[in-house]
Amino acid sequence: TTPSYRVKDWRGAAIPLFALSVMYLIMGHTDILMLGSVVGSREVGIYDVANKGANLIRMVPVCITLCLTPILAKLYSQGDQAQMQRLVLFSTRAMFVTSAVALAILIFGYDWYVALFGQGFAESRSVFYVLGAGLLINVSLGPVNALLIATNNERVSAMVVGSGALINVLLNAALIPFWGSMGAAFATVTSMVIWNVALIIIAWRKLKISTLMISAAVS
Repeated sequence: TTPSYRVKDWRGAAIPLFALSVMYLIMGHTDILMLGSVVGSREVGIYDVANKGANLIRMVPVCITLCLTPILAKLYSQGDQAQMQRLVLFSTRAMFVTSAVALAILIFGYDWYVALFGQGFAESRSVFYVLGAGLLINVSLGPVNALLIATNNERVSAMVVGSGALINVLLNAALIPFWGSMGAAFATVTSMVIWNVALIIIAWRKLKISTLMISAAVS
């Protein structure tokens, strides 16, 4: 068989996907860098311990999303919108349930978790509650970014996430001087929810597919 290369199309998709990766990198490190520069290393340590615990909640949703994206792309190429809707909502259920269980385990076992780092990090509990609740809200909104990437809307996704990264920086600058690590947590959660809600609206307008947890519950 003769190989066929769609270099122009691949390049057009690769650039926004690269931009998405950069935006996620920025959002993942902005809070730590700004905390260190504004309030010092102590608040960085407290936030980092809480953030590491919150990231444990994301493990299963990340795995589900990685498996989901190519399947959605295949269904989109086949024009099977109904199956895409069912798969997205099933994934939202699975992600929410597993995340809720992980959050509950970490809440009840947080003393044990903190002991891995040292009792001096016990103050990170309240920060963890904010980050954990934010991640659970984010998961309940569904894998909307994966849906847009799988349906050739990566440019729109990159622009929205980029705006979310800018909001994250501005909120960190506004909240960290007053609330320290707690301010960074609220900034991260707020920016994350804002850009996910924006993506949900775009996905519905473009694809007529809902990723909301409430839609999954109703169906």
